[in-house]
Amino acid sequence: MATTNRELARATTPLGYFEPFFGRRWTKEFDRFFNPEFTFVPYEELEFAWMPEMEVFEKNNRLTVRLDVPGLKPEDVKVNVTEGRLTVEGERRHHTEEEKNNWYRRERTYGRFYRTVPLPEGVNAKEVEATFKAGVLEVTVPLPVARTVAPHKVEVREPDEKVTVAAA
Repeated sequence: MATTNRELARATTPLGYFEPFFGRRWTKEFDRFFNPEFTFVPYEELEFAWMPEMEVFEKNNRLTVRLDVPGLKPEDVKVNVTEGRLTVEGERRHHTEEEKNNWYRRERTYGRFYRTVPLPEGVNAKEVEATFKAGVLEVTVPLPVARTVAPHKVEVREPDEKVTVAAA
């Protein structure tokens, strides 16, 4: 398999192992910075206000990707497999308004998101499935059967005659 669990963890959350030291926000910004589609935008003008949490794991010869996307509907999310990558993108618009006695509160979080997971060679895009339930998008990717090569024992012996090779 071309992509190991360790490579997958590094590709999906750079410095994820250091999250307890630096915090989630820092690792998310770092992940966003190294996204190929990244362009510098001043913090005040950022188009998105959130990035969905993502979990990637392998079990029973299937790669599973879960994203927490509360408040979205299945039609708000797009899942694509192209050029050895699984891409999930969408947009969230969330408004909360509350008016009690003599005060008024309004909160809004909205924005687009884009997450990419590298896939191992040989994945059949037509077998990828996605389900959406209770604000969780789950994408399963059947992994190709790994070809195993039978081990071959090589006998180590002394040469019949001494050969001298000149260094270049």
